[in-house]
Amino acid sequence: MKISISWYLKSLRRYVDFNGRASREEFWWFWAINLLMFIVFQMLPSPLGLLYFIGVLLPSAAVTVRRLHDTNRSGLWALPMITIIGSVIPFYFALQEGQDVANQYGVNTKMFFW
Repeated sequence: MKISISWYLKSLRRYVDFNGRASREEFWWFWAINLLMFIVFQMLPSPLGLLYFIGVLLPSAAVTVRRLHDTNRSGLWALPMITIIGSVIPFYFALQEGQDVANQYGVNTKMFFW
């Protein structure tokens, strides 16, 4: 579990960093923990869920753009996520393996964990 939280915290630390690449682990652990936290906050009788959603909006966009970069795609592919149906396209791309070599967005993220 420590590794998954590390990936989540890494994404939060890079909350407005739309440059570079994000591995599948970083992307999916961030979204899994994000979903879990949102569900927990929704069960509480307070506006914490809305505050949490607003607080992770930028980090969610940033990690999605970096994940698209890892598959050598432009971050503009994240724009369809504005709609629920449009989310299918970026999530499909996020399932794909990143490039093993450096691309125009940076070096291979599988070799690094910071």
